[in-house]
Amino acid sequence: MKYLNCMLSLALLLALAGCKAWDDHYTELPAASTDEVETVSLTVAQYIASQPSLKKMAAAYAREQLTEQMTDGHFCTAIVVEDGYVDASGEELMKADRFAANTLSAVTVSPAQLKDGYGVYTASGKNLWVTEEGGDCFFNGHKVIRRVKASNGYVYHIDGVIALQPSLYEYICSLPDDYSLFRDFVKTFEEEYFDADASTPSGTDAMGNIVYSDSVISLRNTLMDRYTSEGVESWNMFSEAYLSTVFIPDNNLLRQAYESALDSIPLFLNRAATAADSLKFLKWTVSSFFVDRKLPAEEVSPAAQGQFECVGGCIREISETTDKEEFTDYDAAWWKPSVQQVDVAAPVELSNGVAYFLTSYKIPNHIIIWRAKSRLYEVWAALDDAQKGWDATAGTPLDGGYFRWDGWIDPGIVQDAQSPFELSSTLPTMYYHVLTAAPSAQAQADSATVRVDYDGLYYSSDKKFGLKEVHLPAGEYYLRMGFKHSLCYSISIYFCGADEEFSDANRLVTDMSLIATGSNFHFDRGGAIEGLDFYGSESIGYREYYDWRWWYEQDPVQYQKAAAYDTDGYQVAIVNLPRSGNFKIRIESNDNAELYNKGVQNRTKNDVYQLMMYHWCLRPTTNNY
Repeated sequence: MKYLNCMLSLALLLALAGCKAWDDHYTELPAASTDEVETVSLTVAQYIASQPSLKKMAAAYAREQLTEQMTDGHFCTAIVVEDGYVDASGEELMKADRFAANTLSAVTVSPAQLKDGYGVYTASGKNLWVTEEGGDCFFNGHKVIRRVKASNGYVYHIDGVIALQPSLYEYICSLPDDYSLFRDFVKTFEEEYFDADASTPSGTDAMGNIVYSDSVISLRNTLMDRYTSEGVESWNMFSEAYLSTVFIPDNNLLRQAYESALDSIPLFLNRAATAADSLKFLKWTVSSFFVDRKLPAEEVSPAAQGQFECVGGCIREISETTDKEEFTDYDAAWWKPSVQQVDVAAPVELSNGVAYFLTSYKIPNHIIIWRAKSRLYEVWAALDDAQKGWDATAGTPLDGGYFRWDGWIDPGIVQDAQSPFELSSTLPTMYYHVLTAAPSAQAQADSATVRVDYDGLYYSSDKKFGLKEVHLPAGEYYLRMGFKHSLCYSISIYFCGADEEFSDANRLVTDMSLIATGSNFHFDRGGAIEGLDFYGSESIGYREYYDWRWWYEQDPVQYQKAAAYDTDGYQVAIVNLPRSGNFKIRIESNDNAELYNKGVQNRTKNDVYQLMMYHWCLRPTTNNY
């Protein structure tokens, strides 16, 4: 049994390509006017042997028994360095195994093909990469100083010795123990598989199955191998065909980031960290290490502005329903150079990219916090009168509570403003109780503005957590909310930090007619509406680790409303929490007091002129890092 990696498959294809006829294999492209191409009637091997300045290269090809591959009948491209450009360090580089193989390709490459990002696949199994700068052309950073067309290919003279560099994956495997945690994280998702494409078919058996004369075992990474939606390979870390960047944290950095993220969950979300959280952080960290292009130092410098995406695309999965191969979108990790800081002074050049070592690393807020959501009826039931800001006996507001009532009176819960929603016995039932209040008689008489301010609160049925003031990291969030739908008045909504005052500057919506919004603010179901600005693409408007599509596929009739289960609610605005801590929301109405006497005024679910609030939800944007 042969154990090969994916690169050897590509090598075989290129070797076969070298056997094509000259007319099929090589089409002369006109050289650019700035390129001076010399033409000789010699083969590549004869040309190199004829040049006194290439004695060291000729000896290297002879030592590795490659001279024959440059003779008549073999089409090739050679990238050579003249003896005058070989210093003492260059002499050492030329002693490396496969040095000469790394400068010889079985593919003829004309000067017109030497464009930025072009890779020349060599006999070493590695690519030499072309870059352009100021009208000059470079192979792996060494300038092309002479171009020669021979009878069976091309020879390019460069101004330095090209080091035989490890590939991205080879480098990962060679890292010392200080980086073992990084290496282990990456390899968590590796698996060996029988590679039919790389194996040799020898016939069929009695059942019509293909029989192979060998069994090639290849490696794949189930998390990081990427494809198009049609299943065409688009990136992996094993192949020399893709230019990449890898970010490498040492054990201490990675452990600190991982543990800090887990420790933040009780603080930010009022619950215990779970195994699912741990797996999510593992997947995100591995996804964040790789970018599917070679990034220059200025793009990853701590001084670089903004963010960029790491490797994206689709991953290969086996459907639980059909047991067939599927290719599903996988959200790319976002990298922020000002936070994820690298040592730009010490990049490691690889045969298929570059490696940067990290000096600072964290799991972003928008990964730690999927969403923060609170149903007001749950919070209200856990408060005493002082916390509610309402003296139920006297029927008057109290100072110092989490709720501050002005013009709205007699706050309380109306049960089942809509029937409960039980999607499955394995999931929590959604109840649609609402926190209500009515305009006071005085407010009605004066047609006064009525309002309520409240602080962010969580409630958990887990006694270890219970009622808790919200503490979220500073940054940008999507604010989504829910009311009973089609209420017959208008509201304005404000949002600010706990230590800020409400003002026109933090008013998000003004005199929004709730009846005109229809079912948008339909409890928390507005998140199922298409076209919202959700971060990501898969199940992003829902509770974490819930995929409504999976439920629907199990039974489209029984689970036809799976898309409406426990969503974020309808989006109010993108808000900014200026400092870490809690926040305040104000709900205000300029017409509720005036319109209230038009309703039934019975404080039931049918009293659609009363205040009827369901929930708030904050989901961090990708800018919340």
